[in-house]
Order: sequence, then C-alpha cells, then structure tokens
Amino acid sequence: IEAMPFSDQRPGRGVSDKLADVTHPLALTYDQPPEPSLYLLDGQSSGIYQLSLKLTLVKQFRPYFPLAGPISAISVDPAKRLVAAAGDNVYVATRP
Repeated sequence: IEAMPFSDQRPGRGVSDKLADVTHPLALTYDQPPEPSLYLLDGQSSGIYQLSLKLTLVKQFRPYFPLAGPISAISVDPAKRLVAAAGDNVYVATRP
C-alpha cells in the first residue's frame, strides 16, 4: 500500500507521509459538506487536526483548559460542532 502525502503549510513544514505533530493517531472522523473534512485525533497530545480531503492541514484544535483525561474519541454533530470524549465526560466545542 502506498502512503498518501500530507501537506502542512505551517512554517518549516511541507509535504510528508505523516504529520510531524501526530505521534499516536487514535481516531479519524469525516465531516460532510459544505466543508468536507477529515478530523484526526492524536492520542498523545489530545490534538485534533482538521484535514481537507486532499490531506492538507486546515486547522489544529487543542483543549484550552485541562480535561478530565486524554481525548479518546471525536465526532462532528449535525450543527458542525466538535464532540470529544475524555475521561467520563463529553465536551462540545464550536468551530471558528
């Protein structure tokens, strides 16, 4: 199987077979149009990475406050909010 290249436009980054920040990919979820995206969860940092369908990094999301534990699952609800499970809690965040 051939690896698909990721494109990261942040300074000092570029095209690679992985995102340098993602060390423990844990979950991947799809968000439907009008802005179709993939959301990748890094289990090590609890970072959530929004990728275009061409695997270009669009945005990175991280918890503003410490959560009850590491994020273990993610989803996007019908209102286009990010939903994350951490510890025994579920968190909902609006996207800018």
